[in-house]
Amino acid sequence: TLIYTAIDVEGMGTGPLISKEIVDLLRGKADEVIYAGGVSTCEHIKQLRDLGLDGVIVGYMLYVRGVDCYE
Repeated sequence: TLIYTAIDVEGMGTGPLISKEIVDLLRGKADEVIYAGGVSTCEHIKQLRDLGLDGVIVGYMLYVRGVDCYE
């Protein structure tokens, strides 16, 4: 498992900062890739899922809004 933290947006809730190219590169280093940084909405989580990430750390989102994402 590899955790990628976008420190430029960590704790800001401004949205994720990662590209498909980075996800593909990380996928070559680990079977499971988790993202952290800037996540504050359910839409952010969906965007990260669509990039192919296996999980998301939602610390800021929990602190400010709580998690209430249902599909």
